[in-house]
Amino acid sequence: MKRFWSIPLMLMLFACQTPKESRKELSLAGCWELRLDSTDVTEQVQLPGTTDTNQKGYPNNDKEETTHLSRPFRYQGKAWYQKEITIPENWEGKSIWLILERTKPTQIWVDSIYVGSSDHISTPQEYDLSAYLRVGKHHLTILVDNGLSVPPQLLDNSHAYTESTQTNWNGIIGDLKLEARPQFHTRRIQVYPHADQKTVDVKIKLANPFEQMIVAAVQIEMEAFNTGLEHHIKFNKNIVVQQDEIVFQIPMGDDALEWSEFSPTLYRLTANIQGENIQDSQSTIFGLRDFKALRTQFNINGLTTFLRGKHGY
Repeated sequence: MKRFWSIPLMLMLFACQTPKESRKELSLAGCWELRLDSTDVTEQVQLPGTTDTNQKGYPNNDKEETTHLSRPFRYQGKAWYQKEITIPENWEGKSIWLILERTKPTQIWVDSIYVGSSDHISTPQEYDLSAYLRVGKHHLTILVDNGLSVPPQLLDNSHAYTESTQTNWNGIIGDLKLEARPQFHTRRIQVYPHADQKTVDVKIKLANPFEQMIVAAVQIEMEAFNTGLEHHIKFNKNIVVQQDEIVFQIPMGDDALEWSEFSPTLYRLTANIQGENIQDSQSTIFGLRDFKALRTQFNINGLTTFLRGKHGY
């Protein structure tokens, strides 16, 4: 006689499973080959880093400049970075992503096959390389362009480019890695706090290549971690995923810790999703605060607030 598990029973079993490691990383930090368009000479550099930190480009011999930062080496234009990478066997069947935490506009090639481009300069650039990377060796090429890939107005005025602020550097800094994710995985978590209600709206964006209904259990934990004050929330929900986005409103309780400049408590939120052949976990950080304009002034959690900065003209 055949036996059929009901969906509630299946969800209960998924929720009782112990979370497993769902993502693996391969650091790309280290030695890369560099070729500047202006010289067409291949050299060795270290990434994360910039042409300045690697002493590539043109030496700056101007010692009289006092109105802005003076870089030891100047370079503006296209720089080609290339590295041989090896995809391990246990990444077979995974969704593979390239993560560049901070850089300038880029274009990507794998084994001379063009992948795509990104112009994110203040947020991480992420490339889905699943269709291009199989187990074994490959050549990854990254073109970083801090020249005319952006409008001239930005080169002259943007804090991300001018010599008066962070300089118009060329390179890749911060995290530089490949990440192997499950095919069904969390793409992004967004948290919208409501301090006056002591709740948060959690929006989870999913990658579902199976394009079918997914039965799963969602476990969300939030824990205060940075001020010595303790507060921990657990939230469990059994779901049937029929779209690429799920949203929850989660009560944090009357003892929830609000964020302010005087007590800047932050929460680390971890969302774990489990189901049949599905396992993924992702985290993000947020503060419980309401920021709004009240008549002619700014307001944070009911307190009139003056925003002050350290840079201006």
